Amino acid sequence: MISVGLLFLFPGLVVLNVNGSPVCQNLNAICTIAAECCNGLRCDNGICSNDTAVIDNTISGGSLITRDQFERAVTTIGYWRYQPPTDEQYELIMRDAGPKGKITTKRELAMFLANVFHESEGMGATEERGPEGPYGPWVPYKKDPIHPERKYHGRGYLMLRGYPVYKEVSLGLYGDERLVENPDLVKDAPAAWDTAFWFWANKVHSQPGTQVGKLGVSAYIITGGRECQEYEELPERLDIYTKLLVIFGVNDTPDYSGCFDRSKNLPNNQSTAIITREQFQTAVNGIGYWYPPPTNDQYNTLMISAAPKASITTKRELAMFLANILHETSGLEKLDEYGPPYFPAATDPDHPERDYHGRGYMMLRGFPVYKEVSEGLYGDDRLVKNPDLVKNDTTVAWDTAFWFWAHKVHNEPGIGNGQFGVSTKIISNGQECNGTMSVAHALERFDIYKKVLQVLDPSEAAVEAGCYN
Repeated sequence: MISVGLLFLFPGLVVLNVNGSPVCQNLNAICTIAAECCNGLRCDNGICSNDTAVIDNTISGGSLITRDQFERAVTTIGYWRYQPPTDEQYELIMRDAGPKGKITTKRELAMFLANVFHESEGMGATEERGPEGPYGPWVPYKKDPIHPERKYHGRGYLMLRGYPVYKEVSLGLYGDERLVENPDLVKDAPAAWDTAFWFWANKVHSQPGTQVGKLGVSAYIITGGRECQEYEELPERLDIYTKLLVIFGVNDTPDYSGCFDRSKNLPNNQSTAIITREQFQTAVNGIGYWYPPPTNDQYNTLMISAAPKASITTKRELAMFLANILHETSGLEKLDEYGPPYFPAATDPDHPERDYHGRGYMMLRGFPVYKEVSEGLYGDDRLVKNPDLVKNDTTVAWDTAFWFWAHKVHNEPGIGNGQFGVSTKIISNGQECNGTMSVAHALERFDIYKKVLQVLDPSEAAVEAGCYN
């Protein structure tokens, strides 16, 4: 008589218990996931296997690292809270790192995993453990002005934080706002990994410095600059990254630049630059918003053109201008309004098919605005005929912003006295001030301005007047 629990083990066959139900599958048996295979075997191409690495359906036809390297990367680097990884985690990363995360080198994989391990305690937590996370945020995060009850604390393997980040990732990954409406989706599979890969591919991978191994660049983007200004977390990320490079066999000297340090490259007229490169980067990345690091070209353009093209000659007015374009472009990154139009955009009565939604660093909106700026800047209607020029040509994107400021904002009563609300009222056509739209947008502009002004000129006090008060 066969006792209960006795197993029949035959190569290539499903393991059964006494009542005939499957317990696990043996070597060379058919499988769909690794959990179906016995004794630590993996599910490779639908077959339970003991090969040392997954070969098919991974980057360039082969895995970047072996299963053993992955295990050692988690369990032998000296962090006691990290638990042994699963086969599913290894197989998923090897399968999706390339196509979803644009990660095709061991160095970038080490950088990605160093951040993931740090953020998720070795892939063991997909929700922030601090206050409101569900006990509270590791860092303050921005809320949805329409639904302030929703909590956008850190979730996922790269810990998305803040309403703007949840919204951008949701629109980019799914084309809708499902993560805004239900942020808890991010802490569960598959969104926990998919959001991490999307964020890396679209916010980190192409940033200057990432491909040459500058860990600080990734830390800047993932933390919104906070670890580079206020916190002491970067050394742990660097320690993890350093150890992963060794385990993966990458002969690199670990580089943490791009976070604590600041490039000092100034334009040709550096002696007359209103602010330094360091102040500019801190104004973008050190104010608590999830903005990507600005480029040298952006700094140089602003320093060279702010005075002659926008009539900006003081740090206070530069802070006003910069605060507005940071708000409009999600940190100098988006030159095209995404999602539904921010404001209703008036159309061309002769060409109603043309779309005049927000574009450029100042987000021109509406046919009358495109027409006025085009005629004032170029003496013709090129921006009316081809409004996409404002987003596709970086020079046009900047020049339209400078022209608009010089001719529509700079000379308005109150600007010279530092009344920031005046600029908000003009740029939003009053809609952020009179209740047509939520005043939360105007409040965010002013919050950015206060912080930018503190960086550029700490002696100045921010004046809120001119919009809703």
